Amino acid sequence: MKKIIFSIAAAAMAMAACTQTDVVYEDSTEIGLAPFNYTSTKLNYGPVDGTDYPSTETLGVFAQHTTSNAQTSLNGDGGVLNPYLVQAGFAEDATETGIWTGTPDPYYWPRTGSLYFAGYSPYGTTGTLSYDFNTDNTQNMNIDGFEQGEYVYTDGTSVPAGYSMIDLMWFDASTSSNTGTVAATFNHALTYLTFNFTAAVDDLFTIKSVTLENVYFAGDFDSNNGNPTWSGLNDQKNMVLYNTDVVLKKDTPFTVEDVLVIPQTTSFITIVYTQKASAANPEITMEYKAQLTGGENDGATDLVWHYGKHYTYSISITADEIKIDPDVKEWTKVEKSVDIE
Repeated sequence: MKKIIFSIAAAAMAMAACTQTDVVYEDSTEIGLAPFNYTSTKLNYGPVDGTDYPSTETLGVFAQHTTSNAQTSLNGDGGVLNPYLVQAGFAEDATETGIWTGTPDPYYWPRTGSLYFAGYSPYGTTGTLSYDFNTDNTQNMNIDGFEQGEYVYTDGTSVPAGYSMIDLMWFDASTSSNTGTVAATFNHALTYLTFNFTAAVDDLFTIKSVTLENVYFAGDFDSNNGNPTWSGLNDQKNMVLYNTDVVLKKDTPFTVEDVLVIPQTTSFITIVYTQKASAANPEITMEYKAQLTGGENDGATDLVWHYGKHYTYSISITADEIKIDPDVKEWTKVEKSVDIE
């Protein structure tokens, strides 16, 4: 049997999170996927970082059938187009490691014509999803009512139940295929944030809490053929990034990682911390609050977080040593006379 390989890459534009996936189809002809890496039973928490597509997640696929031959561009296709796959799930095959097939049932290639593919990840994405296979270069992945899951700080060992912050990704339809390798590149629809905290002096400062204020957790997404927009943002609330004591070091950053937000106006960060005059002295509590910057590209201001960008904030608490310049006040001279008679 001839194999049909479907190569999927998860790319992150300015965000350094990409994915390489090979999708395999058996000729008589089940459509299958072979990602190098996303589980069909749960959503993966946090960002896809690096060049490998996660192997423990299900992805979703839309496919449109055209009567035109393979290698036809969707833009200007004059053939007859009809839906073929609608939100079809693909998960790792139970018997072939690295091969992804339709779930819960397999999907098969049409005997005539060819297919345009568009996709999203993860398959369990919230909201109402649809795809417009337009022939005028306005193809569009539409997700109405997307809701981002809650964030929780972890030490890298586990994520508590109930937390489901995901990395929403998509790829748009372009050229049709019916055999061989189908290449697709996933793009990140969200913004990835990392925070590194250090102090100028060891053991003087203790972080008590870190909060992003008034973050939008829900909205509507349109891919607009590679020029995505977010609208209808709602569900605005504070995002607690950390609320357990950590003593800051000079050369070893304390990192808050895996924060994924809908692109929006940058948030104010509030940091509650304590300071000691020295390690042996009592501490006092202070608070720092400022609006974060974003921007850089896409023609927007510095106060906007853009899709596909990974912003890393290095926050250092400085320390000014107390120094005393001693001086001595002159003695006040008082002259007295004593007569002895």
